[in-house]
Amino acid sequence: MKQRSNGGFTLIELLMSIGIIG
Repeated sequence: MKQRSNGGFTLIELLMSIGIIG
């Protein structure tokens, strides 16, 4: 759960990338 705090938005970025690409 530390990665989330460090990154701030990892899952969101992935979802956005997939949405834009898809």
